[in-house]
Amino acid sequence: MKLQKIRGIVQRNSEGLDIDEHERSAIENDINLFGIPYCIVFNGHRDVLNSYYRHLYYTVKYVANSKRIENCDDKMNYLKILRAQLTSEEQVMLYLNWLSGYGKEWETDNEHHFFTEYMMIHNVTRGDLDKIYGKGKGENKFFESLKVTDEQKKCKILEFVGRPNKLRNM
Repeated sequence: MKLQKIRGIVQRNSEGLDIDEHERSAIENDINLFGIPYCIVFNGHRDVLNSYYRHLYYTVKYVANSKRIENCDDKMNYLKILRAQLTSEEQVMLYLNWLSGYGKEWETDNEHHFFTEYMMIHNVTRGDLDKIYGKGKGENKFFESLKVTDEQKKCKILEFVGRPNKLRNM
């Protein structure tokens, strides 16, 4: 199923509009988080999560665009400190928030690259991605969604890519 169609279905569901059984099963088959359909994960928590993700987004945007912090390494260090406050599960939820279209500004074609350039979802594991996309499919689908093809960039974005085997099966 195409990502935009999924985003549209999730958006209609979040607005309280009915989605038919065919659409619901399509989402359940395409996007699952720990065996729970994505649209159900955020259902009822939108008020709390919106504030959380908005605060996080504007903090990252401030650091990334700050003229007071000119050195790129300094920006990365500040954002590493911020990312260290996020659990792996919160990073997965952040990725799903973007994937659904709610947090579309995190990674845009022209302007923001907070996932790929600033590695805000760096600690997501292969196991987490497989829970979303299906066993053995997660890593490839993850990079497809972010439009990343360069192998060096893949190693930079996710901690487990290109690392010793002990991290590979997490």
